[in-house]
Amino acid sequence: MQIPCNSVCSLDVIMKNLVLYTIFILTVIVCIQGLDRGAKRELWQGILGDQVYDLTSSPKYKNQPADIVTILTLLEAPDDIGENYGQRVTSYFLAPETGYYYFYLSCNLACQLWVSTDHSSSNVVLNIEIKPPGLANYQDWQKSNTPIFFAEKHFYYIKLLMKEKNGSDFLGAGVRFPSGVELKPIGANYLFRTIPEHRSGSFVQTSRDVIPGDDAVIRSFVNVTCQLTCANYCISQSKCHSFIYHVITRACVLYKLSKHHVIHSDWNSYLYVKVM
Repeated sequence: MQIPCNSVCSLDVIMKNLVLYTIFILTVIVCIQGLDRGAKRELWQGILGDQVYDLTSSPKYKNQPADIVTILTLLEAPDDIGENYGQRVTSYFLAPETGYYYFYLSCNLACQLWVSTDHSSSNVVLNIEIKPPGLANYQDWQKSNTPIFFAEKHFYYIKLLMKEKNGSDFLGAGVRFPSGVELKPIGANYLFRTIPEHRSGSFVQTSRDVIPGDDAVIRSFVNVTCQLTCANYCISQSKCHSFIYHVITRACVLYKLSKHHVIHSDWNSYLYVKVM
């Protein structure tokens, strides 16, 4: 199934054959549009020194908002922008596979890559550090010696810290997936400034002819992108306890759960009742 919307979705269908009928369990997890992709970059000017510690110990870094705040589409910062500054880049990395990941770091003059064991910024551990004088060229990547285990479709907080004194300056981070695919730098498809909202629920397909709700229709719309979108929309509505989906017209109608009545729908209409 292809999901044309800008979303992160998963769909599991479990089929159980009984003596007289078949029950389908439709489980929906996460399908949110309008995601905040990318990374947040914060830069503090006028901070002396050539160590990352000079940034993190600075009263300005601790107590004042950044002088410059921008959004990065890739996990790389603009290069050769000035002297005596420090910057922090943060994002949530969406793991596309389950397994061990290796990260790469590139910078001049000094930088650190911190990776969390989950989505919390409190659980970060230092994964890579480059000390002065840094790397000579941006395409010179330093690989982590410590792989990190990530679970597919989970979010992990990552943080880059970088300190520049004078001369050339650049910063970037890459990753190697368990499958061997490498991204240098990491792209926007895997970076999120905020964690997308997770919604979950299960639906039982009960019949093609019975619709709960009578006249208590919450909302109806047509031309939804897919059955998963219809299910997810029902999850997002607190008063929605069931929905009917037409596989040909893609019409989706949400219902409250009250009394039942029979309609004469065609064989392509499916009724799902929320069970959790």
